[in-house]
Amino acid sequence: MTEEKHGNITDQYPTCVSQTEVFGLIHTIASVLSTASIIGSGIMFHKFGTRVCRLVATATYVSGYLFLATSAFTRDEFVFPAMFLLAFSASFFYVTGLQFESLFPKTRSIIISTLTGLILSGSVIFWVAKFAYESVIALSSIIFFQAFLF
Repeated sequence: MTEEKHGNITDQYPTCVSQTEVFGLIHTIASVLSTASIIGSGIMFHKFGTRVCRLVATATYVSGYLFLATSAFTRDEFVFPAMFLLAFSASFFYVTGLQFESLFPKTRSIIISTLTGLILSGSVIFWVAKFAYESVIALSSIIFFQAFLF
């Protein structure tokens, strides 16, 4: 963190450059873990079935959002485990949702494409959260809402 002085006020917030670097690191780690965790979620799905995997996915999803909601502006220690948990839960939802396409054999490719698009549409959700935050809604309220909306 950097420390800049503006008159008598001392700001101890991270600069834009350091925030961008941390965000890039978080995004890279979450992307790699999301892809790598599909193997583990597939093995767990094969051994324990749909119900257990969806319960694990729901628990990690809500836990990830709770970690994200409790992280502070100047402290980013909870952002790393939050993104890991959210990426991990996405792979479970993806693997357990793949059995849905076998119900409709004629539209199998459309269902797989739609499911993949729904999993990867998280950036749109964060875009909506950004606009809500800019319209003076507390960030923790937005994240708690997203966690319990699911």
